[in-house]
Amino acid sequence: MKKSIILSLITLFCSLAALAGEDTKFEKAMQAAITAVHSSKTVEEMQQAANQLERIATAEPKEWLPAYWVSYSYLNMAFMENDNVRKDQLMDKADQFLQKAEAQQSNQDEVLVMKAFIALGRISIDGQTRFQTYGPIFNESLAKARQINQENPRIYMLEGQMLYYTPEAFGGGKATACPKLKTAMDKFSSFKPASSISPDWGIKSAEHLYANCDGK
Repeated sequence: MKKSIILSLITLFCSLAALAGEDTKFEKAMQAAITAVHSSKTVEEMQQAANQLERIATAEPKEWLPAYWVSYSYLNMAFMENDNVRKDQLMDKADQFLQKAEAQQSNQDEVLVMKAFIALGRISIDGQTRFQTYGPIFNESLAKARQINQENPRIYMLEGQMLYYTPEAFGGGKATACPKLKTAMDKFSSFKPASSISPDWGIKSAEHLYANCDGK
């Protein structure tokens, strides 16, 4: 009886150790891919990082973060592109992978923030014709994200970014954007990602825009 209990404990220990090893392997692969995303300076480099993340997403279909980071990669590629048709194609890919992440985490503030970020990317192509369609998606997604986690600094960074590039005649400009950017900077100062592979982007954009604010 005693021997049987010992064998069971050894089996359990080996199983837990194997699972821990799998988690570590997944996290290391994700960390390497996310580092590649953050260091990418060209569309080609970002595409390589996105491909790396897509392979992880395929291997780990129950994890939402690989698909989330693929979405982020394609959105950044869209911002690097000059051709508007190509921009939309890349944002279609960003949408496609965000839907996969959303299928795993439907009530996740970071997914909602990314949805707003993609809407902002669509608006940036032609604000006059696209705001009516994508403006409500932007505002509603951030409102829902705030209800889930009002400490997420990316909510205020995107609101500030939207206002910064909106003409004063339509309620935008530095005067309305800078208080939002100040809030974003305050939130970033105390923000800690949930894990080493959780969303951590946005502070550089906030710093860049906030540097232009008067009396900061």
